[in-house]
Amino acid sequence: LNTDYFNMAAFDGSTDIPTLTAWAPRVSGETSFDGKVNAIATSADGNTVYVGGAFIYIRPNTTVATVYRENLGAIDATTGAATNWEAHVYRAVGEGLYVNALVLSGNVLYVGGSFSTLATRSNSGYSVSNLGAVYTNLNNNNAVDWNPGLQRNLYWNPSTSLFNQQGEGAKTLAIVGNDLFVGGDVVASNTTTSWLASYALSSVSVAWGGSSGGSWDEEANWSPQVMPTSSTDAIEIAL
Repeated sequence: LNTDYFNMAAFDGSTDIPTLTAWAPRVSGETSFDGKVNAIATSADGNTVYVGGAFIYIRPNTTVATVYRENLGAIDATTGAATNWEAHVYRAVGEGLYVNALVLSGNVLYVGGSFSTLATRSNSGYSVSNLGAVYTNLNNNNAVDWNPGLQRNLYWNPSTSLFNQQGEGAKTLAIVGNDLFVGGDVVASNTTTSWLASYALSSVSVAWGGSSGGSWDEEANWSPQVMPTSSTDAIEIAL
């Protein structure tokens, strides 16, 4: 195929040997050669591909205008163009800004990574800690006012002699029944649960304008012991 691919591609799986298709959205940073996609989720109807990672632009090819989407976006599964759905992920201060994981439940897209704000360009959004939610049936003003308080782990920083070296945040998400499972370099707020945690969605009311209820499941004694062999090891958990 006479096609350039930048961080995304699609394969035709209808044959015994999958073949590369011409679907080639360009997901990039300041140039076409930087930026990355860490997570993908697809809509139930198969028409939309939600992407998260470390990027700021999406465009289907060199002849179409670039669309600004910071670290989170939606792409037409047929054309490869960015849709009108707009949500952005920011970090106000500190190092580390990326989306690592996406999971879709109904019209709510849960977003995990290392960030402090979910917003659109038309409003300031909401302060969230490494885990948040966005409505997929609203193109704008779609961030959910929901902050379960997921913190990044802290490690010893030899340059400062303090425990202020932050981990990489949420790295994987999965929904099982009414629970949202989170794996990564994280600590669940107000609990002792690290690296792997479960949030009870059964008591969360995700309604227009915000949400209420819900809690981390330490009270249910679900606290698996997942530990790295050292503070410099990457936490890689698949859900």
